[in-house]
Amino acid sequence: MHVRNGLLQEANRNVELEQAGMRLLLVVTGLLYTVLLALIGKLDGGFYHPVIALGASYSVFSLVIIFHTYLYPNRTQWRHTVYMMFDVALVCALLFLLGEYGVPFFAVYLWLTVGNGFRYGYKELIVCAVLSLAGFIAVVNTSKFWREELLFTIMGVILLSIIPLYVSVMLKRLQEEKEKAEQANKEKTRFLANVSHEIRTPLNAVMGFSGMLDRETD
Repeated sequence: MHVRNGLLQEANRNVELEQAGMRLLLVVTGLLYTVLLALIGKLDGGFYHPVIALGASYSVFSLVIIFHTYLYPNRTQWRHTVYMMFDVALVCALLFLLGEYGVPFFAVYLWLTVGNGFRYGYKELIVCAVLSLAGFIAVVNTSKFWREELLFTIMGVILLSIIPLYVSVMLKRLQEEKEKAEQANKEKTRFLANVSHEIRTPLNAVMGFSGMLDRETD
């Protein structure tokens, strides 16, 4: 039992560390992208733009997540959900603050949704999809750029609705097939154990009688 719990704990930590590493990579890439925008004069305020400060802060936060996940791998019930909420909020802030230059970050919504779904399960995918769609709609209602770009907005809503729905169906089927395979494996193990027991029982009797026949009698 302890071995099984240890294996599950290690598996959970590996999955979370993978997610945390990808988060850090994306945040650093986004930070470099905004620094490049500042260098070519596309950001008001240059290097003092709030997005650069936000990106630097979130990079440090991502490192803290990695160390926390490594040190405390068993606290997974709430942690990845909370981090997912922070990630979605960050994407919303980037879309709002960068305007047209924030369009590339829209793809992060989909990455978060699909990634959380495949790593943590069907329910996490649905939660992330709802949060992403709600966050994007909030950005559209508060950002002048997204209100004026009607085609981008419609496309975004469609993508955030259809792709998670399709992936959720496929993921649910995959989980069902996995459960069937695990159940079949348990039944096979049980069958082999029963057959082995049934074979050993008469063999033990034969061996016992053989030993008795080998003995000298008066």
